[in-house]
Amino acid sequence: MFKLQIIISIFVSIFLFACGGSNNSSKPIKPTSTPRSPNPKAATTIKSFTLKESNINANIKSGSFSFSWQVQSSDPYEVDIYVSKDFFLTEKTDIRIFGQRCGSTGSYRCDEKADFKCQFKTDNKITCAFSDTGADQTDISSLLSSLPQTAFIIMEACNISYTNCKVKSQKVKFQ
Repeated sequence: MFKLQIIISIFVSIFLFACGGSNNSSKPIKPTSTPRSPNPKAATTIKSFTLKESNINANIKSGSFSFSWQVQSSDPYEVDIYVSKDFFLTEKTDIRIFGQRCGSTGSYRCDEKADFKCQFKTDNKITCAFSDTGADQTDISSLLSSLPQTAFIIMEACNISYTNCKVKSQKVKFQ
């Protein structure tokens, strides 16, 4: 009986040692993604900003539209989405419809890549999912003198200290 316990112990030890063994490679393991900068003053780069619908119609698909982005910046970083009459960001006249803090921890709704949905309603109000704008609906009537109207959706991405911001815009037609 004692010999059986010793044999089983040796077998289990060999088995466990083999499972944790090395591949005898001295090459370092490469990370699967680029490490994010914890530096609050990191440079910001908008790698992509895509608006999935260029014609936004309140009567088609309930006015639903979505946008996505890929940003390289500090961790976390800030994103704001505006509606504008032109492709320049002018915070005094453009209307912020969406705001979000993004980062790699689980407490954020986005990381380097993100995809969010909004809805344009017949009363010229926009509602965006998971926005931190503080309002359920944002009225953009002041930018829309009539429908159809050409406008721009502008994305601003900033590092967490707002010392480095980048802007991209997409042309749309509200109907």
